[in-house]
Amino acid sequence: MTAVRGRRQPTVKVAVIASLAMSLIASATVTAHQPLVGAQMKYAVNTALTYHFDGSYAAWFTGAVNTALQTGWDSPSYNNSKGPTFTYSATGSGRITYLSAPPYTGTGLPAQCQFSTWLGCANGGGTSTWRIWIHTEGTYDYCESGGLVDGCFTVVRAMLHEAMHITLGHSDASQSASGNTAADSNAAGNNQDVSYDNAWWNSSNPRRCDEAALQLRYGLKTVSSGRFADCYDHTLGHGAQGLDTTITATTTSGTQCSGDPVTASGRVAVLTTTNYDKLSGVVVAGRTLRFDRKVGSGAWVNNWSSVVTTAATGTNWTKVITESPGFTQTYSYRAHFDGEVDKLDPITSITWSITFLQPCPPP
Repeated sequence: MTAVRGRRQPTVKVAVIASLAMSLIASATVTAHQPLVGAQMKYAVNTALTYHFDGSYAAWFTGAVNTALQTGWDSPSYNNSKGPTFTYSATGSGRITYLSAPPYTGTGLPAQCQFSTWLGCANGGGTSTWRIWIHTEGTYDYCESGGLVDGCFTVVRAMLHEAMHITLGHSDASQSASGNTAADSNAAGNNQDVSYDNAWWNSSNPRRCDEAALQLRYGLKTVSSGRFADCYDHTLGHGAQGLDTTITATTTSGTQCSGDPVTASGRVAVLTTTNYDKLSGVVVAGRTLRFDRKVGSGAWVNNWSSVVTTAATGTNWTKVITESPGFTQTYSYRAHFDGEVDKLDPITSITWSITFLQPCPPP
């Protein structure tokens, strides 16, 4: 649930989150980029959720809701997960209710939300008949209703926040970048100010820690070149800058005739661990795997060559190496993935040597 309190001037109110979904769960200290306090997989992967409006509402409101739940939520640039999707239908099972003032009797609004200073409330996550309520009392305005006014709030941002509770039911605090600060840019909903002219006040998409929670609980939607959320640097079991990764290779050190090709192949993937839930062991596709090379006892030449990994379930990289020295010479190679900040950890774990023979002995 999204509630409000005073800020700047006595008449200006600020959104701060007090989740209905987590009302019975004790609060926890949260580390930066830790997206999963209390998060659950509430639906099967790729569940299509439908919704309707609980009345005949103004176009500014219905348009903002549709922007949040359809255009914003489904953007592959901000939500590359197999989490639920939202679609409007006049006969949809989910319900969106707009309340402009009390009394709340007969609205279905949970008792925990029946006080004046709140923006949004959600209930029924994990079911097809979920509900979201959005509220205003006239002491503050929604920016979509009539222009940008200092202190106004955005329906889009409030809806994104409540959608996270419907799909994950997790703690508001779990998405905080720096201890539930107002300036948190990493999530669409937590203890932060969503009023006009504050940091990320008009975000129209899930933020990066929202996406991380959805990916961990539901998995990646697009594997080939698909984005990993950049919010894994404090996930349980993380590496230096994100999810730990692994490299395997079938090639071992040996000999080969000068001028004949040697094929190295293997797999780059996320580390297999229960800490990573649906991302455990997921192939790292569409990324550059680089190779360093050393001739004899000389110095390493970094980034000598590279390949792009594929989305294959087994081997997802192959490198053909051919050397043609004028005499017998040993070459050493090492493969490394350089990682992605806050997403995937770098790794250099494969090194091998091949002696190319010249002349090549007869068969």
